Amino acid sequence: MSDPIHDLCHLLHLALVEARILGEEGRSEQVVDLANAFHDLPRQIPEWTDDYAAQLRETLQAYQTKWTGKLRFDYLGLLAEPGDETHSGTA
Repeated sequence: MSDPIHDLCHLLHLALVEARILGEEGRSEQVVDLANAFHDLPRQIPEWTDDYAAQLRETLQAYQTKWTGKLRFDYLGLLAEPGDETHSGTA
């Protein structure tokens, strides 16, 4: 069984790691888009709902579509579907 709070914190950790690397590479537009995808997450985590999950999934889809081929992590693959006890997500 997967702990959604742990999983969401792991996603946020990966996003911060990626933002740091992107910043070092001078890729500020991608950093802005990544921050936009994750900026609501800390506020939402304590009261996580399926609606928040759907919102995050939609935002991550837009981010990953825009930056296809330039991603370090498959955030969507790491984000469990509602009701899923497991998730795959390879980096």
